[in-house]
Amino acid sequence: MERQRVPPQPLREHELPGQIYGSQRGAYIGRAQLWYDRMGAGGAASASPAPTVPSPDIDALAREVIAGKYGNGDDRRRALGANYGRVQARVNEILGAGARPHSQVVDVDALARAVIRGEFGNGEERKRRLGANYAAVQRRVNELLS
Repeated sequence: MERQRVPPQPLREHELPGQIYGSQRGAYIGRAQLWYDRMGAGGAASASPAPTVPSPDIDALAREVIAGKYGNGDDRRRALGANYGRVQARVNEILGAGARPHSQVVDVDALARAVIRGEFGNGEERKRRLGANYAAVQRRVNELLS
């Protein structure tokens, strides 16, 4: 009796074994997808490494994130893949989020635009993420939307 061959299905993020994050995740997906593609085409997977991807311009990606090109939350994580951590850290630097001296001036307009794009969530999450800047930023959001 001959076995029926079942073609491989594309990998989905939630089907990854264990917890794979950052650059490891991207490399794993690339190698695994290459193997599946070759097996699906009837060829055998070879030991050749996955093609290298050129290094991205983190500043350009961060500016695109701020412009809203990559969405929010999990959508942004999926879109940026292995670059998510570096890009999000750069976005936070540009927008002045995270730890900073109290004497540093905050760009309320930039934060308000990021809030409008949904980058700081809603309700309590927004209050938590904006911290001491919440009242000023929310006031500016209301001004921009009225």
